[in-house]
Amino acid sequence: MNIPKVDTWFFEKLEFSYPDVLSIKLVEGVKSGEPEMVLSDTDNPIGPYFPVNVVKQSQCLRIIFNEVISFHVIDESYSSPKEKLDIVKEIGPVRKCNNLDYKKYVQSDSIVEQTGPQEFSGYYIWTEDQTLFVLATLDPEVLISDEKPDTTLERSKTYFSK
Repeated sequence: MNIPKVDTWFFEKLEFSYPDVLSIKLVEGVKSGEPEMVLSDTDNPIGPYFPVNVVKQSQCLRIIFNEVISFHVIDESYSSPKEKLDIVKEIGPVRKCNNLDYKKYVQSDSIVEQTGPQEFSGYYIWTEDQTLFVLATLDPEVLISDEKPDTTLERSKTYFSK
């Protein structure tokens, strides 16, 4: 299945079903055709920039992980991977990575090395508002969903320069 090329993705929801199924819904961010000036933190206008929004026609994706060991969600503005990601595979917006710091953290702060599965991988998903890290023994399925986006959610303001 070909994942559509979009301007960007926003996080919408995450559902975890016991014992180990994780479902993540992403929605398309659409770049406006009309640039606008933006007020900086110091109230000085900057730009012009193109606003990016979730609209009624935005496409939705479902990312389904089976056999999940661990997952973590952090506000994108606080997420700052220390090193360049060693991406070994791209599955739509999901990046399968070697040597992910999150994987090292879980291995050092749990007994997964001694009692868990022999092999598992680290996955990284970046969106405009959240960054997600997942450890699982299987690659996820990425599906185009017929769900509608929740346009009532207040999302982080995002702008593109071009």
